[in-house]
Parts: sequence; C-alpha cells; structure tokens
Amino acid sequence: MEYLSSDPLSSDPRNHSAQLLEVLDLPDYKGGSEQVLIMPWLRPFKSPTFDTVGEAVDCFRQLFEVIRFYSYISPSLINPPTGIAIPP
Repeated sequence: MEYLSSDPLSSDPRNHSAQLLEVLDLPDYKGGSEQVLIMPWLRPFKSPTFDTVGEAVDCFRQLFEVIRFYSYISPSLINPPTGIAIPP
C-alpha cells in the first residue's frame, strides 16, 4: 500500500488506488506488531447507482485500467490461472 502511494506511482494517472495518508504502528498488540492504515473515506462502488449506461461503461473502463496498471508494476499481482493478465 505504501508502494502505491509513493512517487512516482502516486502521480501516475493510471493509479486509481486510494491514497494512503498515514501508517500507525501498534506495538505489542495481541503478541505482535500490527499497523493501522489511515486512508480517506470512500463510498461503495454501487452507491449511488449508475444513472446511465455511459457511467457503468466508464466504471468498468477504470477497473480494467487498474488491472492493467497493477500488471505493469508487478506482474505477479495478476497471474494466470488465478487472475486476468492484461499486457501493458
């Protein structure tokens, strides 16, 4: 998550990941070290509903753009047969 929020990836227009604002360490929580990731509040993708077909098409275009971007930065994130591989 920190990797996607770092430069130059954070300024890449293909990166639709939510921005990571801060990472808080929780030492000795349940016997191990845990972290809390602070991110902006996001709405569910289905709220509000799509009013036009064009809005739904744009949503799916952005989803495929994210898949292509993730496969570009780390091909092991999306790897057949466990996922869809779209070449950059």
